[in-house]
Amino acid sequence: AGINVAGITPQVDPSKSTGSSNRALLDSGLLDIQQRNLLPFHPEYTIEGASSDMLVLSVGDNPENLNTGSYVPFKVDYMGVLSLMNSRYIEKRVV
Repeated sequence: AGINVAGITPQVDPSKSTGSSNRALLDSGLLDIQQRNLLPFHPEYTIEGASSDMLVLSVGDNPENLNTGSYVPFKVDYMGVLSLMNSRYIEKRVV
């Protein structure tokens, strides 16, 4: 294992590996928000890593049947909202 773009060495626990699993690429990355500020709503989903413009999400057996264009809900903390609201790459809508 090497160092990722955030300067972090990912920790992999081989004992938790269940073979193959599904991954989703999300159109948001470190330029928009830090991983530590996000928590997937679905308990089976975990954030595996991120680059400057993409986030990799493990979706297990894909219980929500995610496809291209699907929306994935997250819980976002205060610092995450602050980052997202100040990102020029994120579309904002006032409701």
